[in-house]
Amino acid sequence: MAFIRYKQRRWFILMLILISFSGCSQAGDGDSAAESALEEAANQLPVAVISTPSVTGLTVHFDATGSTDRDGDLLIFNWLFGDGSGGEGQQCSHTYGAAGTYTVTLTVQDVQDGQDSATITVTLTDAGDASDDGAWGVPQSSFTIPFTPDGASGLYTGDIQAAYPEVDWQTLDRLYIPGGHYAFISIRNLPNRSVDRPLVISNIDGQVRVGGLGHYYLFSIQGGANWVLTGRYDPISLTGDEAFTGHRNNNYTGTRGTYGILIDDDFYPDKSNSGLGIGGGATDFEISYTEIREVGFAGINMKSNDDGDALMDNVRIHDNYIHDTKSEGIYIGSTQSPPQHPIENLEFYNNRGLRTGTEALQLGQLGDGCDIHHNVFGPAAIDWKDAFQAWQDNCNQIGVRYGQSRIHHNVFIGAAGSLISFFGQSRDGDTHLAGDEMVLHDNFYTAFRNLGAYIGGDEDGVSAYRFERNFFRGYSWQRPEVDPGAVEPGHLFRIANDSNPITLTDNRFEDSIDFTNRFNDPNGTDGNVSASGNVRGSVDPIDFNDFGLPYGFDYLRLEIWTDRSSRYVDGDPDSDPLVTYSEGDYVMHMGIMYRCIAEGTHSNMVPPDHPEIWQPLPLPPDDVRLAPGSTYAGIGLLDTVP
Repeated sequence: MAFIRYKQRRWFILMLILISFSGCSQAGDGDSAAESALEEAANQLPVAVISTPSVTGLTVHFDATGSTDRDGDLLIFNWLFGDGSGGEGQQCSHTYGAAGTYTVTLTVQDVQDGQDSATITVTLTDAGDASDDGAWGVPQSSFTIPFTPDGASGLYTGDIQAAYPEVDWQTLDRLYIPGGHYAFISIRNLPNRSVDRPLVISNIDGQVRVGGLGHYYLFSIQGGANWVLTGRYDPISLTGDEAFTGHRNNNYTGTRGTYGILIDDDFYPDKSNSGLGIGGGATDFEISYTEIREVGFAGINMKSNDDGDALMDNVRIHDNYIHDTKSEGIYIGSTQSPPQHPIENLEFYNNRGLRTGTEALQLGQLGDGCDIHHNVFGPAAIDWKDAFQAWQDNCNQIGVRYGQSRIHHNVFIGAAGSLISFFGQSRDGDTHLAGDEMVLHDNFYTAFRNLGAYIGGDEDGVSAYRFERNFFRGYSWQRPEVDPGAVEPGHLFRIANDSNPITLTDNRFEDSIDFTNRFNDPNGTDGNVSASGNVRGSVDPIDFNDFGLPYGFDYLRLEIWTDRSSRYVDGDPDSDPLVTYSEGDYVMHMGIMYRCIAEGTHSNMVPPDHPEIWQPLPLPPDDVRLAPGSTYAGIGLLDTVP
């Protein structure tokens, strides 16, 4: 395990990471960095970017594929590892001789001798998740909310600082929530703390379980800065409970119900609750080791609605297990009309967002410094025939306002609309600078019924949108099942933006459809769109360690069971046709997976009432670490199978 402190360009990030990557040539004693050359008038300097490193024992895997050169020059990559040795290449691995702290420098040079550098500091300890223990220090002061959960009522603190004036809210180290079953939890007006002394909120004396008791909301946190909500068991920092360890120590198989904080509404009838809601001007916070399941709307709903003056900044969401939601898995940033606040420096990594009714990941109002990496999402949009609104059936929805952000090394599964639904979201007062860009690179996308990507929305004419080294597979035209008049688009990327620079580089796709609506071939140029190095060819399925579904499974065969299709387009809102299922189809019903085992077609047969048609299956293990030897090493969860 390692702690990595970034210092490059526009953002500063402190992160915990685990993974393995691969390959570059190793050098002996590192040459000193070349002196910076003066930028020639005709040359734009490259930009050096070190992606999230990953660690296996004392081996660190570095990645500079996010580095850019606006002139399009070829780049040379040189690394100094901080221990007297160096290496070369965009991607590079180095094994250190001992634990310790090392300053790593990347120097990127273009063919005109223009240079840029980036540095990170890597602190290595012994391998293993337990080495993270003590990350928040040993608490010197703590306060347990005086409440005894009775399995029927909820916890409402109101203004928590006013409710407990005896607490010094600027120095308190731990705020504990007693273990037990709550109808709801509401914590409001958290304090504004400093980055070097955050307030850590955790469970104590057992698991905190929220939901399933009929309340109209579940877990709500409002306000404050520099706080942490975690269900992680840490015997040094005194968080969590040793009986509820989640995927601690790289244990991902069958972890449902094992996290210190569990939000589970049991799909309570007629409740469209989100699991965890964060707003009220909250900023600079962290969420980890929380399980959210069987909620009627989104797993996480993170925004301060209709507050254009707010800024949600420096947010870390990691190591959470969100699954089996009726709507979005994760809903970050408002999609409503202005004024809405931007989100900057969001880091979202090592999360599982599995089996979501609508979008697996919905991102809006993104500003500068957002980094979405090493997650597994999907199958998404499995409620596409009965979603709460039309076109709520994509996999990843993205709304971009300004700045530099990236989405990379993720797995995205399942869409009835678009795997990528990408919108410019420029608002009055936003500043657009040369070098602003959103880059989607090194992701794996699979299982879609319509488009691989839709690119539209507001056009600021400045921000660059780049799609690089992504994999696409699993296309099947099925929109007529809800819209009999739908016309097959016949291309992977639909581009409805005529002014922002859009580049499509080194992507691989397996389908016979055209690459874009701008030109038929995978490579070419048309106005603001340029494509190069893209290849139509075979794309292997992704292989998980133990997802509970066979290798090569057609994820489009998994849906949420419904009797009728409310999203069917026929001009008659009072006539929703029956949905038919056939042998080999899979459905989710009230959190249970079933397989259709009867020949023929079947309608209006509720799975638990018809065992002759629907075979109940074991709960999915949801171990979506990549299988050993996977073609896609480095994509997906940071944790790997030993």
